[in-house]
Amino acid sequence: MEKPPPKRFYPPCEPRRRARARVIDIAFASGVWWALRGNAGPIAAATYLALADGAGGQSPGKRLCGIRVVEPETGTPCGFKRSILRNAAYIVTSVAGRWGGFPAGVLGWMLVSAIEWIAVRRDPDGRRFGDHAAGTQVIDASIPLGEVQRPRMVIRAPAVPAPPARRIANVISGNPRGPCASL
Repeated sequence: MEKPPPKRFYPPCEPRRRARARVIDIAFASGVWWALRGNAGPIAAATYLALADGAGGQSPGKRLCGIRVVEPETGTPCGFKRSILRNAAYIVTSVAGRWGGFPAGVLGWMLVSAIEWIAVRRDPDGRRFGDHAAGTQVIDASIPLGEVQRPRMVIRAPAVPAPPARRIANVISGNPRGPCASL
């Protein structure tokens, strides 16, 4: 029986960077939506949101924010199939917004975004439901792909109280008993 490859560890991306990247991508998709007439706008916006992460694991928003989507098991960037899977909930709400009315779309986006934000904050790897469904993870783009990343241990020394000012003055004066000891 063949052993599965070792699971790679990538530290999670900061949630605020993910949120900024999502806002940039939504702004771009909204611009496409409003620029094109008829059904072409919503279809183009939904297509953009579905496929954007598949281009080397970085949508334009993620590229600007310095993050990327990877498959943690293989260490490769996210492909188009996984991009569609991880963004399926946003695609559905975009379509619902077009044919269900603007309030339905906005409320759908807000609901999905809130649920995904909570999932990112609670998951130890910083993965949302879409990431779990697609088998992806968002990481810092400066991390080299394909290398096993180990968590770094931070060892902190216990806090030591600062010496009193008088003791410092004694050391500076060269008199171990202090500058006022002869008085």
